[in-house]
Parts: sequence; C-alpha cells; structure tokens
Amino acid sequence: MGTLNGEIINNPGNWYNYNKMTGDLLMTQDFKNVLTVDKERVQFFILFDSLQTNHTFVHIPALMFDGFCKAIFIGDQFDIFEDITTKFVKSDYHTNGLISTGNPYDEYINESKYYLFNIAGNTYETFILKRKSLRAVFQNNPQADIFLSKHNKKIDDSYMKALADFLSSNNTVK
Repeated sequence: MGTLNGEIINNPGNWYNYNKMTGDLLMTQDFKNVLTVDKERVQFFILFDSLQTNHTFVHIPALMFDGFCKAIFIGDQFDIFEDITTKFVKSDYHTNGLISTGNPYDEYINESKYYLFNIAGNTYETFILKRKSLRAVFQNNPQADIFLSKHNKKIDDSYMKALADFLSSNNTVK
C-alpha cells in the first residue's frame, strides 16, 4: 500500500480486501476484527487473487468518486483505469401461472467505466470496451487502428493492456 506521505506499507501480517460496493479498503490481522482503512490517506494498494495475479487499485480524487480505480495500464504518456461498481439486484421473479418473468434469485452485478488519462494534457476521457469507442478515445491514431484491425478478439482488460503496451512501444499516443 502506498500512502500520501510516500510510504510503502508491506506487512505480511495484514490481510486486505476491497469492498467494491462501498469503495472501502478493509484490513484484518486475525480474521475476526476488521478495520476500514482511511482511504483519504492511501494513494494505491495492490491485491493478489488466488492465482497470485496482482491487481493495483489507485485513488484518483480528480475522477470524483469515493473509492479506488483498478489500474489497467500505467505508462509515460497515458494511463488506463477501470472504475468497477457493484450493485445489488433483488429477485424480481413473477408468475401468473402461464408466464414467468425475472430472476428467482438475488444477484450482484458489476458495472465498469473506463478512463484514459492523458498525462501531457492532464485530462481524462471516458470510453467503453468497443472498437468504435477506442478509435474515438485514441483520436483515430493510425497505430491504434492497426492494432484494432489485427486483433479481432474480445475486448477486455488484457486486450486493453496489450493495446496500451503496443501504443507505448511505438510512442504514438497523442
């Protein structure tokens, strides 16, 4: 965890979890008592999943939300962040004997917003994971068009990381 004072806190005795619904970073040492970390004092934190893949979360006050964004890519010219919010959707199952509608179960649904931060211009642009939106956010950059044309697989976080790596290696972001 990185604090606003520039300190890096790495204590193997502490266990952390991130509550996407409230934007709170939670900490425990004994799995019985849980503390909420003061998010105003935290710049970033890194969580590891069960496959030991790290996920970096960054507090960005300029985006005006209360929690942390997942860092998809951090570069010299631009950064890409994902704001993940989770909403509780209550069961809405209805039947009249002939027709049944809705879900017979409660569920949690993740919704994501993506941001491109242009470091030189100190500006943020919002985009969605669609080719048309990516072409618009990268201002019809020829290198982005080349990447998007050659890679026709599903656009997800790993695709965005590969696109950002490609554009950064070619120094072509405007």
